[in-house]
Amino acid sequence: MHTSARRVKAAGSVWRGPERVAVSGREQTLADGLASPEWVGGIRHLADMLATYRASREWNPSRLLSEVRSLRRGAAMKRLGYLAETLWPGETKIPEAALEARSAGLVRLDPAIRAAGRISKRWGLRVNASIEHVATG
Repeated sequence: MHTSARRVKAAGSVWRGPERVAVSGREQTLADGLASPEWVGGIRHLADMLATYRASREWNPSRLLSEVRSLRRGAAMKRLGYLAETLWPGETKIPEAALEARSAGLVRLDPAIRAAGRISKRWGLRVNASIEHVATG
């Protein structure tokens, strides 16, 4: 997958010994993972990352939504909405925004998993992986 120069420039940087290394922020990393779950180890690991982020002091749903919107990838918004409903049943802001911004068509929840899975018409997803409910608050 190709990454735009704009996304690379948006990354911050840290020093690792004598080398300066580009590092993306939390929301940018999550957005990239929602667009391409294989970048972060698959959909289950992405769900764990989202749950950890949600439980942290850094949780900022507006920033996360903004970052996912900036990708202009409907599949990322579909995955975010589905995962938000699954992981946090009381969460409304993210699923509502994701429903408004989702694209047409059907995508796999995890493109790397070839299992057929059930189809979620609400999200336009082939739910081909099970995601455990993680209680966060």
